[in-house]
Amino acid sequence: STLTVPPIADQQSAPTTKVKSEHERQSRIDLGGVRVRVAVSDADFGIVAELRRTGFSRVIPDSTNVCWIDELDHASGVFSLIGYSERGEPVAPMRVQDGRRGTLELERFVPLADLVGPQDLPATQFGRLSVIKATGGPTVMYGLFKAAWRWAFRENIRNIAITTPPWSKPIYDSMFFTALGPRGEFLHQYAGGAPHVTMILPVFGAENIWRAGNSPLCQQIFDTDHPHLEIQL
Repeated sequence: STLTVPPIADQQSAPTTKVKSEHERQSRIDLGGVRVRVAVSDADFGIVAELRRTGFSRVIPDSTNVCWIDELDHASGVFSLIGYSERGEPVAPMRVQDGRRGTLELERFVPLADLVGPQDLPATQFGRLSVIKATGGPTVMYGLFKAAWRWAFRENIRNIAITTPPWSKPIYDSMFFTALGPRGEFLHQYAGGAPHVTMILPVFGAENIWRAGNSPLCQQIFDTDHPHLEIQL
């Protein structure tokens, strides 16, 4: 079975009120208490699996037989992050793929190289993001983003690519990701067959884009040092 959601075409222009609401939430973000680390051990991946199960089971009609850790999690150029709240509680995982070392998961469905120019590659995919319902969840999500973005910046990656269902798209609209259009749309089997849209954000252009759009995240992402969010592989 699949989820019943409005077609992506009806979601392309996210209501301004949703983006404004997200910006209001972002203005209250403080990443000082967030901790992020790379999953390494079997115990770490057990945490990742449980966070994915808890988060994605809300949107997957039948998650009984879902494999929450798959072969891509251990592929070359792939690592998973675990984000912890200021209480020390694991709240959200994120999988990061390095497009220089393998095919991005989204490229199984979307011809990324045909939708961007060669100057826009290599790209990284931030995926499998799932935030459980917990105090500080959204803050941890943005902590994960900063940690992964900082890694991509150091590695000279050109673009961040994500895929998102329509109901989460306003979050990425508020972060000034750009949708790649109809050819970037597909039905994501991992998410119960829900329609997804592909969006990108330039790694090196992000700061200028966010400052031009008066993003309330600039102070935390660009103007404040968070050594605890610098990941080492």
